[in-house]
Amino acid sequence: MKNLIKQINLYQKEHKAISKELKNAPKGYLVKRGKRYAQRIGKKEMGITTLLHQIKALCRKRYLLARQEQLQQLLATPLDKVAKLTLLMPQALIATFPQAYQNLPISYFYHPKIQPWLDHPHQQNDHPTGSNHYTKNGITFRSKSEMIIAGHLDAYGLIYKTDIAQNFTTGTTYPDFVIKNPFTNKTVLWEHFGLMGHPKYEQRMNEKLDLYLTHGYTDQTLIYTFESHIKNEKRIQKFIEAILL
Repeated sequence: MKNLIKQINLYQKEHKAISKELKNAPKGYLVKRGKRYAQRIGKKEMGITTLLHQIKALCRKRYLLARQEQLQQLLATPLDKVAKLTLLMPQALIATFPQAYQNLPISYFYHPKIQPWLDHPHQQNDHPTGSNHYTKNGITFRSKSEMIIAGHLDAYGLIYKTDIAQNFTTGTTYPDFVIKNPFTNKTVLWEHFGLMGHPKYEQRMNEKLDLYLTHGYTDQTLIYTFESHIKNEKRIQKFIEAILL
Protein backbone atom coordinates (compact mmCIF):
# COMPACT_ATOMS: atom_id res chain seq x y z
CA MET A 1 0.00 0.00 0.00
CA LYS A 2 2.87 2.36 0.81
CA ASN A 3 4.37 1.88 -2.67
CA LEU A 4 0.97 2.41 -4.25
CA ILE A 5 0.48 5.71 -2.43
CA LYS A 6 3.95 6.80 -3.54
CA GLN A 7 3.03 5.97 -7.14
CA ILE A 8 -0.24 7.89 -6.86
CA ASN A 9 1.69 10.92 -5.63
CA LEU A 10 3.94 10.67 -8.69
CA TYR A 11 0.92 10.50 -10.99
CA GLN A 12 -0.52 13.60 -9.29
CA LYS A 13 2.77 15.41 -9.84
CA GLU A 14 2.80 14.40 -13.51
CA HIS A 15 -0.81 15.53 -13.95
CA LYS A 16 0.06 18.92 -12.50
CA ALA A 17 3.06 19.25 -14.86
CA ILE A 18 0.90 18.35 -17.86
CA SER A 19 -1.73 20.96 -16.92
CA LYS A 20 1.01 23.58 -16.67
CA GLU A 21 2.53 22.65 -20.04
CA LEU A 22 -0.84 22.64 -21.77
CA LYS A 23 -1.36 26.31 -20.88
CA ASN A 24 1.27 27.16 -23.50
CA ALA A 25 0.11 24.64 -26.11
CA PRO A 26 -1.09 25.92 -29.51
CA LYS A 27 -4.80 26.13 -30.27
CA GLY A 28 -6.54 23.52 -32.35
CA TYR A 29 -5.30 20.18 -33.59
CA LEU A 30 -3.48 18.55 -36.48
CA VAL A 31 -5.24 17.36 -39.64
CA LYS A 32 -3.85 15.84 -42.80
CA ARG A 33 -5.10 16.58 -46.30
CA GLY A 34 -3.40 14.21 -48.70
CA LYS A 35 0.30 14.78 -48.10
CA ARG A 36 -0.21 18.17 -46.50
CA TYR A 37 -0.67 19.04 -42.84
CA ALA A 38 -2.91 21.75 -41.44
CA GLN A 39 -3.79 23.22 -38.07
CA ARG A 40 -7.54 23.20 -37.53
CA ILE A 41 -9.02 25.76 -35.14
CA GLY A 42 -12.79 25.64 -35.05
CA LYS A 43 -13.91 25.64 -38.69
CA LYS A 44 -10.71 27.19 -40.02
CA GLU A 45 -7.61 25.41 -41.28
CA MET A 46 -4.13 26.81 -41.85
CA GLY A 47 -1.51 24.93 -43.84
CA ILE A 48 1.56 24.13 -41.72
CA THR A 49 3.34 21.45 -43.79
CA THR A 50 6.56 23.48 -43.77
CA LEU A 51 6.18 24.62 -40.15
CA LEU A 52 7.83 21.68 -38.45
CA HIS A 53 7.89 23.33 -35.02
CA GLN A 54 4.10 23.79 -35.18
CA ILE A 55 3.49 20.18 -36.22
CA LYS A 56 5.65 19.02 -33.31
CA ALA A 57 3.81 21.33 -30.89
CA LEU A 58 0.44 19.92 -31.96
CA CYS A 59 1.73 16.35 -31.66
CA ARG A 60 2.97 17.10 -28.18
CA LYS A 61 -0.38 18.65 -27.28
CA ARG A 62 -2.24 15.56 -28.51
CA TYR A 63 -0.06 13.32 -26.39
CA LEU A 64 -0.47 15.50 -23.29
CA LEU A 65 -4.27 15.53 -23.60
CA ALA A 66 -4.39 11.75 -23.95
CA ARG A 67 -2.04 11.18 -21.05
CA GLN A 68 -3.95 13.69 -18.94
CA GLU A 69 -7.17 11.80 -19.61
CA GLN A 70 -5.55 8.53 -18.52
CA LEU A 71 -4.24 10.09 -15.32
CA GLN A 72 -7.57 11.71 -14.48
CA GLN A 73 -9.30 8.36 -14.78
CA LEU A 74 -6.71 6.71 -12.58
CA LEU A 75 -6.71 9.44 -9.94
CA ALA A 76 -10.52 9.31 -9.74
CA THR A 77 -10.44 5.56 -9.07
CA PRO A 78 -10.78 4.32 -5.47
CA LEU A 79 -7.42 3.36 -4.03
CA ASP A 80 -8.35 -0.30 -3.60
CA LYS A 81 -9.05 -0.56 -7.34
CA VAL A 82 -6.14 1.47 -8.72
CA ALA A 83 -3.81 -1.52 -8.90
CA LYS A 84 -6.12 -3.14 -11.45
CA LEU A 85 -5.75 -0.23 -13.88
CA THR A 86 -3.01 -0.24 -16.49
CA LEU A 87 -1.83 2.94 -18.18
CA LEU A 88 -1.00 2.54 -21.84
CA MET A 89 2.66 2.88 -22.74
CA PRO A 90 3.29 6.10 -24.74
CA GLN A 91 3.83 4.21 -28.01
CA ALA A 92 0.56 2.32 -27.55
CA LEU A 93 -1.25 5.52 -26.61
CA ILE A 94 0.01 7.31 -29.71
CA ALA A 95 -1.18 4.39 -31.83
CA THR A 96 -4.76 5.29 -30.83
CA PHE A 97 -4.50 8.85 -32.18
CA PRO A 98 -6.27 10.04 -35.36
CA GLN A 99 -4.67 9.25 -38.71
CA ALA A 100 -3.02 12.69 -39.00
CA TYR A 101 -0.67 11.78 -36.15
CA GLN A 102 0.28 8.37 -37.46
CA ASN A 103 3.59 7.74 -39.28
CA LEU A 104 5.15 10.85 -37.76
CA PRO A 105 8.42 10.30 -35.86
CA ILE A 106 7.79 9.44 -32.22
CA SER A 107 10.21 12.21 -31.27
CA TYR A 108 7.53 14.72 -32.32
CA PHE A 109 5.64 13.76 -29.16
CA TYR A 110 8.64 14.14 -26.83
CA HIS A 111 9.03 16.73 -24.10
CA PRO A 112 10.50 19.93 -25.66
CA LYS A 113 13.63 19.75 -23.48
CA ILE A 114 14.70 16.34 -24.80
CA GLN A 115 16.28 17.37 -28.09
CA PRO A 116 18.42 20.15 -26.55
CA TRP A 117 19.70 17.59 -24.01
CA LEU A 118 20.53 15.12 -26.76
CA ASP A 119 22.33 17.80 -28.76
CA HIS A 120 24.33 19.12 -25.81
CA PRO A 121 28.05 18.13 -25.92
CA HIS A 122 28.30 16.59 -22.46
CA GLN A 123 31.66 15.96 -20.85
CA GLN A 124 32.29 12.23 -21.12
CA ASN A 125 34.59 9.90 -19.22
CA ASP A 126 37.32 8.34 -21.36
CA HIS A 127 37.72 4.62 -20.83
CA PRO A 128 40.37 2.35 -22.28
CA THR A 129 39.42 0.90 -25.65
CA GLY A 130 38.40 -2.71 -25.91
CA SER A 131 34.64 -2.53 -25.39
CA ASN A 132 33.13 -5.34 -27.40
CA HIS A 133 29.54 -5.59 -26.25
CA TYR A 134 27.04 -4.05 -28.64
CA THR A 135 23.34 -3.23 -28.40
CA LYS A 136 21.15 -3.66 -31.46
CA ASN A 137 21.55 0.10 -31.98
CA GLY A 138 25.31 -0.32 -32.32
CA ILE A 139 26.24 1.28 -28.98
CA THR A 140 29.27 -0.30 -27.33
CA PHE A 141 29.58 -1.16 -23.64
CA ARG A 142 32.40 -2.32 -21.42
CA SER A 143 30.40 -5.15 -19.92
CA LYS A 144 27.69 -7.56 -20.95
CA SER A 145 25.63 -6.48 -17.94
CA GLU A 146 25.55 -2.85 -19.07
CA MET A 147 24.60 -4.01 -22.54
CA ILE A 148 21.66 -5.97 -21.07
CA ILE A 149 20.47 -2.91 -19.13
CA ALA A 150 20.72 -0.78 -22.27
CA GLY A 151 18.68 -3.33 -24.19
CA HIS A 152 15.85 -3.04 -21.68
CA LEU A 153 15.98 0.76 -21.78
CA ASP A 154 15.74 0.62 -25.57
CA ALA A 155 12.78 -1.78 -25.36
CA TYR A 156 10.86 0.72 -23.21
CA GLY A 157 11.63 3.60 -25.57
CA LEU A 158 13.79 5.43 -23.03
CA ILE A 159 16.79 7.50 -24.08
CA TYR A 160 20.14 7.72 -22.34
CA LYS A 161 23.75 8.77 -22.44
CA THR A 162 26.60 6.82 -20.91
CA ASP A 163 29.48 7.99 -18.72
CA ILE A 164 28.67 11.71 -18.88
CA ALA A 165 29.83 14.00 -16.10
CA GLN A 166 27.63 14.89 -13.15
CA ASN A 167 29.34 17.86 -11.53
CA PHE A 168 28.58 18.41 -7.86
CA THR A 169 29.99 20.95 -5.46
CA THR A 170 31.92 18.19 -3.69
CA GLY A 171 33.07 16.20 -6.70
CA THR A 172 32.37 14.80 -10.15
CA THR A 173 31.09 11.37 -11.03
CA TYR A 174 30.33 9.55 -14.27
CA PRO A 175 27.26 7.30 -13.86
CA ASP A 176 26.95 4.33 -16.19
CA PHE A 177 23.69 5.76 -17.53
CA VAL A 178 21.95 9.12 -17.40
CA ILE A 179 18.44 8.21 -18.53
CA LYS A 180 15.57 10.39 -19.69
CA ASN A 181 11.93 9.52 -19.97
CA PRO A 182 11.43 11.38 -23.27
CA PHE A 183 7.76 12.11 -22.58
CA THR A 184 8.14 13.60 -19.08
CA ASN A 185 11.81 14.67 -19.11
CA LYS A 186 12.31 12.81 -15.84
CA THR A 187 16.01 12.11 -15.30
CA VAL A 188 17.35 9.07 -13.50
CA LEU A 189 20.94 7.99 -12.91
CA TRP A 190 21.79 4.29 -13.11
CA GLU A 191 24.92 2.76 -11.66
CA HIS A 192 25.74 -0.90 -12.17
CA PHE A 193 28.27 -2.37 -9.77
CA GLY A 194 29.65 -5.53 -11.28
CA LEU A 195 32.94 -6.10 -9.45
CA MET A 196 31.88 -6.69 -5.88
CA GLY A 197 34.52 -8.39 -3.76
CA HIS A 198 37.28 -5.98 -4.81
CA PRO A 199 38.04 -3.64 -1.86
CA LYS A 200 39.10 -0.61 -3.92
CA TYR A 201 36.09 -0.99 -6.20
CA GLU A 202 33.70 -1.25 -3.25
CA GLN A 203 35.29 1.81 -1.66
CA ARG A 204 34.72 3.80 -4.83
CA MET A 205 31.15 2.48 -5.01
CA ASN A 206 30.43 3.71 -1.48
CA GLU A 207 31.97 7.10 -2.28
CA LYS A 208 29.72 7.41 -5.34
CA LEU A 209 26.58 6.48 -3.44
CA ASP A 210 27.45 8.91 -0.63
CA LEU A 211 27.94 11.65 -3.22
CA TYR A 212 24.53 10.99 -4.77
CA LEU A 213 22.83 10.85 -1.37
CA THR A 214 24.47 14.09 -0.27
CA HIS A 215 23.16 15.86 -3.35
CA GLY A 216 19.58 14.77 -2.99
CA TYR A 217 19.26 11.65 -5.12
CA THR A 218 16.61 9.26 -3.85
CA ASP A 219 15.11 5.91 -4.80
CA GLN A 220 13.09 7.79 -7.44
CA THR A 221 16.09 9.40 -9.16
CA LEU A 222 18.86 6.82 -8.68
CA ILE A 223 18.97 3.14 -9.58
CA TYR A 224 21.90 0.96 -8.61
CA THR A 225 22.19 -2.69 -9.46
CA PHE A 226 24.48 -5.66 -8.97
CA GLU A 227 25.17 -8.81 -10.95
CA SER A 228 22.45 -10.65 -9.03
CA HIS A 229 19.89 -8.31 -10.59
CA ILE A 230 21.13 -9.03 -14.10
CA LYS A 231 20.56 -12.77 -13.64
CA ASN A 232 16.84 -12.08 -13.21
CA GLU A 233 15.88 -9.71 -15.99
CA LYS A 234 12.37 -9.25 -14.58
CA ARG A 235 13.96 -7.32 -11.73
CA ILE A 236 15.54 -4.95 -14.24
CA GLN A 237 12.15 -4.45 -15.85
CA LYS A 238 10.59 -3.79 -12.45
CA PHE A 239 13.15 -1.07 -11.71
CA ILE A 240 12.37 0.60 -15.02
CA GLU A 241 8.59 0.40 -14.68
CA ALA A 242 8.56 1.60 -11.07
CA ILE A 243 10.98 4.49 -11.45
CA LEU A 244 11.26 5.60 -15.05
CA LEU A 245 7.79 5.19 -16.53
